[in-house]
Amino acid sequence: MKYRFWIWLVVGGLPLLIYPFILMANIMSIAGHRSTPPPPILQQLAAHAFLWGSTLYPIVYLGFASAAIAASRRGKSDKAVNMSLLPLVYLILVVAAACAWVATSS
Repeated sequence: MKYRFWIWLVVGGLPLLIYPFILMANIMSIAGHRSTPPPPILQQLAAHAFLWGSTLYPIVYLGFASAAIAASRRGKSDKAVNMSLLPLVYLILVVAAACAWVATSS
């Protein structure tokens, strides 16, 4: 149980392998020209939530990973596991934003 948080950190870190491609696509989407007429506000919110959420994931991951490692070193293994699960919760929210974007696009 002491090292269970490492498993969650590795699982949460796997999306970082494809992050350069995601970042490139997000930059192109953010910098692209605006459509006329503007899309509905819910579609804009969902799109921006997904784009910025997926762009900022490495910062979120590093913050929670360092907090989990620090908690583990202090002997608080339950807190370390909880902190290592938070990047996965963040990813679920980003995927939900992507699903909302797709749902509002049609």
